[in-house]
Amino acid sequence: MKLGVNLRRIRKYKNYTLRQLGVRTGLDHSDISKIERGIRTDVTIQTVIKLAAALEVSLDDLVLKDLSQK
Repeated sequence: MKLGVNLRRIRKYKNYTLRQLGVRTGLDHSDISKIERGIRTDVTIQTVIKLAAALEVSLDDLVLKDLSQK
């Protein structure tokens, strides 16, 4: 799933810890970790929007682009 891979890559590129991103989004850091690892796949559009806004990226960048090789 591209979301988890992209989320981790963008978060690390922006130098956010899981906890920092959790504070920025209002999401629990353990849930963000589960999304990154592909354990949690029932992610709502509201959650994706919060993550994209907190990371200051488009929804396309977070969900659709293949960042796995970058």
